[in-house]
Order: sequence, then C-alpha cells, then structure tokens
Amino acid sequence: MREPDKGRTITPNHNNQLIETRRPLGRHRLVAKQAVREVSHGAPAVDSKAFRRDIADLLGQDMGPVNNATDLWQTF
Repeated sequence: MREPDKGRTITPNHNNQLIETRRPLGRHRLVAKQAVREVSHGAPAVDSKAFRRDIADLLGQDMGPVNNATDLWQTF
C-alpha cells in the first residue's frame, strides 16, 4: 500500500485473479485562504437578488420573491 503513496500504480491479484487497481491520488486542489483573499480583493459584491433571478431565468424556474440573501439558502 505504500507504492501508491510513492506515485506508483499497483494491481494486486490472488491466484492470478485481478483484485483491484490502486492508483495514487492526484495533487491536492485546495487553495490557501490568503490566496483567495488576494485574488478576490477589490472584486464587486454579489447582488443576491440579481444572482437568484439570473439562475431562475437560466433554469426556467421562479423560486418566489427574495427578501434578503438568507432567503436564497432557505429555499433549498
């Protein structure tokens, strides 16, 4: 089981019967919070009502009136 950790693919078998193939996991795709802050610094605020309206138009659905941003998440 150490081989996938080293970046190698292994295929264990028993009596020449394939059991499974184990491959190494890909690179981590997480980003540090500070990097996100730096990239998004100065970005415009999201208008939740307009965002919801755009999504409803895109999906062809009307989810009802939005009173504030919290309503958006209570709908789901």
